[in-house]
Amino acid sequence: SLDQIKEIMSAVSSPINLATGDDVVMDWELEVNRDIRRLFREKFAKRLPRAPGWPDELAIEELTRRAAGLFIWADMVIKFVAPRHEAGGSDFRGRLRMILSDSKISPQSSQVNKVDLLYARIIFEAFQHSFVNERQRGKRILATIVLAKKPLHKNSLFELLSSFSDEVKDSTLRALSPIFS
Repeated sequence: SLDQIKEIMSAVSSPINLATGDDVVMDWELEVNRDIRRLFREKFAKRLPRAPGWPDELAIEELTRRAAGLFIWADMVIKFVAPRHEAGGSDFRGRLRMILSDSKISPQSSQVNKVDLLYARIIFEAFQHSFVNERQRGKRILATIVLAKKPLHKNSLFELLSSFSDEVKDSTLRALSPIFS
């Protein structure tokens, strides 16, 4: 669970709360919000050319509101909803519904950092349909990345995890690509 991950990571990291959505009061005509709206429109149009005009303006406005000026949140949403290297059977409409329902404001979620919630959703979805041994390998790869003292280049990660095939490492990184730059 998200609480368990936070507890385990507390020994090696310090949380940074990036407020999003209703946790932020903003002027919606600010340039940053115009830029985020534009980012959503342009990236979705580029990544989903067979779905022109999707998502609709209402969804774009809701995503912009929830991003609350955070390009990192907007970028992760785009990469998750419409990944470049789509897995077979990916449902971009379903993924957007998940993001919108995950970040709805409710009494229980008011204590949850919305960026953490997005990370958790991406990691959960990355391994949801994997076999148990595939999930275990994915967890080891993710743990290696998270616990590294400095950012790892892909080649360094591959050397560090030499016991896994390149295909396993590549597929895991593709599944987690929304949270990596």
